[in-house]
Amino acid sequence: MRPIVILTVFLLTSFLAAQRKYPDPYKFEFKKIADDIYLAYRPNPLKALVEGNSTIIINDRDVVVFDATGSPRGAGQIVDKIKELTEKPVRYLINSHGHGDHTLGNQVFVKAFPGCEIIAREETRKYMSAPEGSTGKNRGIAYVYEFQTEAGIEKRIKYLQDEIEKVKQEAKPGYQAILDNLTEYLEQDLALRRKEYLSVEVTPPTFTFENQLTLYRGDREIQLLYLGKGDTPGDVWLYLPREKMLCSPDAFVHPIPYGFSRNPLEWLETLKGVREMDFDMIIPGHGEIQYDKAYLSLVIALLETIQDQVKEAVQKGMSLEATEAFVKVDHLQHKFTQNDPVKTYYFEGYSKSPVIQRTYNELTKSE
Repeated sequence: MRPIVILTVFLLTSFLAAQRKYPDPYKFEFKKIADDIYLAYRPNPLKALVEGNSTIIINDRDVVVFDATGSPRGAGQIVDKIKELTEKPVRYLINSHGHGDHTLGNQVFVKAFPGCEIIAREETRKYMSAPEGSTGKNRGIAYVYEFQTEAGIEKRIKYLQDEIEKVKQEAKPGYQAILDNLTEYLEQDLALRRKEYLSVEVTPPTFTFENQLTLYRGDREIQLLYLGKGDTPGDVWLYLPREKMLCSPDAFVHPIPYGFSRNPLEWLETLKGVREMDFDMIIPGHGEIQYDKAYLSLVIALLETIQDQVKEAVQKGMSLEATEAFVKVDHLQHKFTQNDPVKTYYFEGYSKSPVIQRTYNELTKSE
């Protein structure tokens, strides 16, 4: 596809989006969840353009923020909200992990609050420091640079067009809702995402730690914890012991888990350890706040069920394709999806399929 054709596609899709008035994928809402603590969230976590949660913690002399969202535009809304709430500066920005939907707003905080330090694990810094053109396991955040190119956009347009055609051909119950979800991304969100990415200056962490770092901000204790590999090797959890509040990386996401961990066996053990912690509230990497451990236990049950069956399949010498057909999680799937077609689509694509594949790969030492 020639660049002029791509430009025409973007002009046309932007026009269609304006006509249909899709919701703004970068519009955040804010909710007070405890004294001097606020959550910034995107109301619909099941849009194809994903955006992570961000938690604002106002202390006696400064502000600590957990995750920067995935765009300068999203981060700008959070900075504006902070300035509306307080004159105190953001002293620390925590990156829960390196993925762009949690870190591409970093630059906004650094510019708005001189002296702001970005804290993460060293694995996250390495991930975010990957140079343009990096590939394979060392690709890191280099996909952002790819998204800034015409070839990168062409690749994503084709993927979406193919996926939409696939959904039409399969015509599963409720498939029109899935088509609407994907079409919204193609007709509006993809162009908006590229616009944001063109303004991104990848800004890696400035301060790293290994297993635990505790910030004492007046009378508030803020624990930054590495609890084991989850979604990434760089996962950081934020724990407030006084408030009994836990903020999660993408190792814990609602309402559909992200199953892309390259270490699914350890991910399960990490979540089991989290369940033993003393908290009354857990803020997932995406999605709604959970006020008990029921959903966490459901995610653990899903991972246990899949891993047990994949281990059995591997012992029987099954191929990956045969293993995918062998594993059954219907009794749990309904608890995640409630038979909603969009939730079911993302459960199959974000949870079931990748967890099976990556568990199989880990057990067979294959890629």
